[in-house]
Amino acid sequence: MNFEIKKIKGNLTYRVSLILLLALILGVSFASIRSDSYIVNINSSSHIKGIKASKMWEKEYEEASSRELTVDYIQEALNIYATYSDTTEGEFYLRKDYPGVVDILTDVYGNYEDSLNDINGIEINEVRNFYDRNSQVLKSYMEEKGFNQTKIDKVLRNLEKIKTPYNLSYVKPWINLWKAMTVVDYFLCLVAIALSSRLFSIEKEQKMDALLFTRESTISLAIGRSKISAICLTVTQLYLLANLALILIKVFTTGLSGMGSQVQIEYVFSIYPMNFFMATFWHLFVGWIAIVFVTILAGWINLLTINTTTSFGISTVAIFIPLILGKILGETQGPISKLIGILPINNLNFIKNIRSLPIFNFLGISLSSVTLGLIIGILFFIISFIALPSLFKDRLKK
Repeated sequence: MNFEIKKIKGNLTYRVSLILLLALILGVSFASIRSDSYIVNINSSSHIKGIKASKMWEKEYEEASSRELTVDYIQEALNIYATYSDTTEGEFYLRKDYPGVVDILTDVYGNYEDSLNDINGIEINEVRNFYDRNSQVLKSYMEEKGFNQTKIDKVLRNLEKIKTPYNLSYVKPWINLWKAMTVVDYFLCLVAIALSSRLFSIEKEQKMDALLFTRESTISLAIGRSKISAICLTVTQLYLLANLALILIKVFTTGLSGMGSQVQIEYVFSIYPMNFFMATFWHLFVGWIAIVFVTILAGWINLLTINTTTSFGISTVAIFIPLILGKILGETQGPISKLIGILPINNLNFIKNIRSLPIFNFLGISLSSVTLGLIIGILFFIISFIALPSLFKDRLKK
């Protein structure tokens, strides 16, 4: 396997990809940090940006009268808001004195797909049902979209597991991290395709196929297994290097504030009882399976075509066209949308994952597209690790 790893890493494609990957990590990290902004004064158009802005928002949350989003705290905020004749001014000061409340209210009292533009129409007595509101909205949405009662009941049971009241803290740096990870992971898909697109064809390009054909079949099988292991290990190393680098940059620049808050303070209709720290490492795992799936799929295509350029073109289309179609179709109950939704590659879109609903029945269990995609990715790897080396041996005979 070490020899196969050396062949992969000794290639110009790998070295160029590594340089571009490092540049992209620095670029998206800088953009993520700079995306934080803080307005000191309502009459000023100038914004404080970057790390300083994050620290100022953290201070606002620390100085708030409560770190828990209780119904009493929400009503207190709305009472203060009602004292302002200018709603824009009222919302501005509410964001500072009661940070997080405005955005959560506009999400909760909107609908599943759209938030309210402002909190002006929300009555004080109306927020008594705040922690029941997500159940009501999700139930109505799922009934409208044709979900059966079993799936609706599963969602309602999941929502009961979410700890309330929510912990209020500044979580935007975590969201920026997830977006940065998604951008880098999509780039890693292209890198994985590029590396896998010469996994088997390199033997033909270097005129080694005739020599390998003369070897015993057990040696050919061992070489095939080494190739699969080497490409998966190499891509895994790149994946961990990139994502752990992004996490470390986030930790050293904006700290760990907000890691214990429930994801629902940003994604109110998420059905997963996770905090931001747990969700980040869940994404690391499902994203890794997705990247390995892409790597193996490109390896299959390369074995069938034995042509690096053709393999790269077909693999790129096979991976990214379903992503585009999935974006167009959205989360519906149609068969094409469902088929596209279970592809492991979709698990790289973490914002979509955190909002996913159980839309599949698998062995009598209602599963989300994320979970089913994870299962498919693992099974695909196991089957491929067994089948690809045998097919490699057969291809040598031809």
